[in-house]
Amino acid sequence: MVALIPRLLTYNFALPYVDHPDEPASYLKAQEWQGLFDLEGYHDGYPPAFLALHLIIQRSIGANGPTGLAPTVHILRLIAAFASASVAVLLLLAAHHITRPLGKAASLAAGLVAGSLWALSPIAVEYIYATPDPYVFLFSAIALYTALCGVTARRPDVWAVISIGAGLIAVFFKYSALPVIMPGFITLIYRAVFASAPQRAAPIRALMIGIILVALSALFLLGVYGASSLNTPGTSDVARRSGFANLFNLQYFGGNLSASLQIVGVAGAIFVLLSPILLVSIYRHKKVSSPFRLRDAACQLILCYWLLITIPILVNTFNPGLFNGVRFLIPASLAGILLTGTTITALFTLIFPANQRISAAVIGLVGVLFAIPALQQTTILVAERSLPDSRVVLRTWADRNLPPGSVLVTVENHKTFNPIWGGIPYLHWFDWVERTDLTIYTPEEWQQVAGVTYIAYPAEQWAAAAANFDADTVLLLGEFGGEGWRGPHTILTRIQPLQHPRELNFGGEIALKGFEFSQIAANTGGTFSLNLFWQALARPQANYSVFLHLTPEDAAIPLVQADGAPGGSEQQTAFWQTGQHFFSDTLTLALPSDLPPGDYVVRLGLYDYLTGVRLPVITAESTGDSAVLFSFTIGDQGVVENLRPD
Repeated sequence: MVALIPRLLTYNFALPYVDHPDEPASYLKAQEWQGLFDLEGYHDGYPPAFLALHLIIQRSIGANGPTGLAPTVHILRLIAAFASASVAVLLLLAAHHITRPLGKAASLAAGLVAGSLWALSPIAVEYIYATPDPYVFLFSAIALYTALCGVTARRPDVWAVISIGAGLIAVFFKYSALPVIMPGFITLIYRAVFASAPQRAAPIRALMIGIILVALSALFLLGVYGASSLNTPGTSDVARRSGFANLFNLQYFGGNLSASLQIVGVAGAIFVLLSPILLVSIYRHKKVSSPFRLRDAACQLILCYWLLITIPILVNTFNPGLFNGVRFLIPASLAGILLTGTTITALFTLIFPANQRISAAVIGLVGVLFAIPALQQTTILVAERSLPDSRVVLRTWADRNLPPGSVLVTVENHKTFNPIWGGIPYLHWFDWVERTDLTIYTPEEWQQVAGVTYIAYPAEQWAAAAANFDADTVLLLGEFGGEGWRGPHTILTRIQPLQHPRELNFGGEIALKGFEFSQIAANTGGTFSLNLFWQALARPQANYSVFLHLTPEDAAIPLVQADGAPGGSEQQTAFWQTGQHFFSDTLTLALPSDLPPGDYVVRLGLYDYLTGVRLPVITAESTGDSAVLFSFTIGDQGVVENLRPD
């Protein structure tokens, strides 16, 4: 439960924006398997287990095309959260199993330390993505735990074959987990070597089964599936280019080993170095007299050392010791966690040999000291991932407020308007053009150079860009992100200014900034169609409606009226935040065909649709409950003349 809570609090972060680049890539590859997309060779040879899981989820929810990406990722992340939390249980059981010779209290303390190190680790919590990694962590933990159990179990063949099978499943999720297959084989070799002649048959038979399983898996992956054609830029191409040249690169190995132990920190790494103390502690423990216990413990340490050393060596082929490759190294981290938990237990059992309760209490205290900084960092991570994502709000706002056009963006928003790789659902398609520096041209120049309608400026570029053009030549559409948000801080502008700027203050809550005609009546019987542009001055106190009244110039008697939501039905005013801008849906006023000649005005107001109470229009001169938006004259032939925005 401790492990599950932070994972369930963070697994759906940023959605429906899909944050990790591997998440849409796997989704699209599974779509390709169904003949629904073509990645043109990208992700060919990708480990099949995760793509098969993707395929199952996609078919179960009917995911098809860009709109299915975010729902699929949501489900896979939820499964990943449970998979990752299960690793904590397996580590608890594994540490408990290794330290059983030291007594019940000590072994329980060891298990709790190891389990909590994973449960609360910010690194472990961070990697709850719809990627193969959480499943590699899970099956690596299963492979290690079952191999450890096989060292002492009455039926080592069963435990070891399960270990080999779990290791193979891990490889089917990610090829870099290849060393995870070996702990089961090491256990079988150990039991076969030290077993009496009658007892050797079972481990030898299991060895043969394991070899057959590995051979069949290799035949499928290399001969049938095409794993050798793996195309994942940044990993497979680097490994293919360097081959085995970096396999034993000591500098790379040092960096990768260090990254593996990052999960336990410097203190944990020291305990890993001291891990042979476990043998001393078992030897000195008064209740342990059998030499087999010491030998078994040595084999269990070797199983941990195997993963701790071989995983970084294999990762050397594509990661030069950088921390951003830590997800490939987690199987080694699991061994590091086990060694840390067991060594802490062994050390304090040596220091307090006469009293198990005291040693267990001290072990628990040390575990708490390990847990506190991890918990602090995980709490920060949970808080960060609980923030709303600015890219989702930006894309949704554009969909609801703007006619489709082309948006100039930087890399921070390179997937915001790309539903294929970004996952945000959409109603209208917006093209995008990506550039690095948006300050080198004015908005009008960008329109000419790139053919864009809108510009999404990074906040850090906005001041420099705005200094190069007149503010009246663009329309500031809104500010998205900043403090309290996840994702980039973006200033969205439209290159064309408002047709008719108009400043009206409604009760200090909402301001009209202007309006635009999409249709102008030419004569009686014609139609005025317009969109209003608003800004929230404060958090509105109610869901207001807007009215347009056509009246004679000298009387406030409505002849025709139109009502609607100021920001459309999906952007009700009660949910507007201070400073936000909104366009209304198109409001239409149809002129009566028998409208007599004369002067007319169109009045605008806001009212609470539940009570009918209007918001006052505040001006320097007076306060009323409506204001003239524009006026016009009907001539003798019914022609609309002298249109005058007020």
